[in-house]
Formats: sequence, structure tokens, C-alpha cells
Amino acid sequence: MEARRLGLVLPILFEFAMMSCGAKSGPDQLKVTAPASYSGPISIRPCVTGAPADSISLDQSGSGQTSVCPVSQGVQLIVTRGSQTDHVSARVVQTGDGIATAINAELR
Repeated sequence: MEARRLGLVLPILFEFAMMSCGAKSGPDQLKVTAPASYSGPISIRPCVTGAPADSISLDQSGSGQTSVCPVSQGVQLIVTRGSQTDHVSARVVQTGDGIATAINAELR
């Protein structure tokens, strides 16, 4: 009898956990630091456990990662290169069920 009751309660608890995670929205803006002379494509891997959420550093090829999981299909990147700051529109690539898999932009 206890196993049956547990079998009924676990799916309900799982559903509440999924709803609370899905209800959290990522920020509309992300702070990014790029190499001073970099221009070209930006590719950021979102939802990486342990990666920073508040400051994303790009490598020489324009790649970076963040723990942030944006839910919208677009975000603004505030990109700092040396003493210059640019606001860049980025596209969030998502799976069919809305999970972010990449954040892409072009830095000129």
C-alpha cells in the first residue's frame, strides 16, 4: 500500500519541481567580456552547471559559457572590449520544448 501511495505522490512532486524551474526566467541582458580586438561571431553555451551567471568571458574564437538558461528567444549582450562597450542583440537557439542550447550573435 505504501509503494502505491509513493507512486502517486512522486509524479506530483516532479511536476511541481518542473513548473518551478520553468517559471524562472533568465535575464534579458547578459554581461560579456571579449578580447580587446575581437570582432566576429559570438557563441555562448547556456545552462552550463558551474559556469558564471553574471559575467561571461569569451575566448579568442568568440566562445563562452554561462549557467544562465534564457527562456526568451532573444537577449541583449552588453559586450565589453577593452574600454569599449557595445549592446548586441543575440538569438537564443532552443529545442522544441524551449530548452536553450546556444546564444548566438555577431560582434562588429
